[in-house]
Amino acid sequence: MTINYHDYLFIINEANYYKIFGVAQNADLNLITAKYKKLIKILHPDLNPGLTEDGSKMLNLIFRKITSAFNILRSPEERKKYDQALLLSRRVKDRLLISNQSQSEQSAKNLFYKKVLEIQNLIDQQKYREAVRFLKKYNFMFADLAIYHSFIGMLEEKTGLKKEALWEFKTALRYDQEDQIALKHIKPFKMIDF
Repeated sequence: MTINYHDYLFIINEANYYKIFGVAQNADLNLITAKYKKLIKILHPDLNPGLTEDGSKMLNLIFRKITSAFNILRSPEERKKYDQALLLSRRVKDRLLISNQSQSEQSAKNLFYKKVLEIQNLIDQQKYREAVRFLKKYNFMFADLAIYHSFIGMLEEKTGLKKEALWEFKTALRYDQEDQIALKHIKPFKMIDF
């Protein structure tokens, strides 16, 4: 029986690995392993042969994210590093929230623009997938910025990943209903039946 992978798309953009498995940060490895095995039984690509090509690609992305998250959380050393990075990202977000919303959003946007400048050479060379991979490493910092999702959507659109691009544009509009980039790029998708 083929699953509805759309219910699990949130996993692709989820920066908190503990949320992927629905556990607390202090969960023991046995609980994380049990949750991992449960997800794998549902989302393993080999167990869902009836999906379209796009559906299969999305399921593979979800599966890889789950496996990557599990591999980090099961290694004590990697989990410690991850927990430290998670704590740091919370501190950064907390500091941004202390100042008023517009200042914190502007600071995050400025930091995002600096990251875009770092990948300008990849974009110039049309290495869009590498640029997306680089930016997604910073999802924990920019996940609530509409411009972040719009920019990734544009890059994914250029690589032919139309469903992923549509997902990013929709996510951008959740954070800013007037995001001009997302609105402009989402219009053509309304004509396409996935």
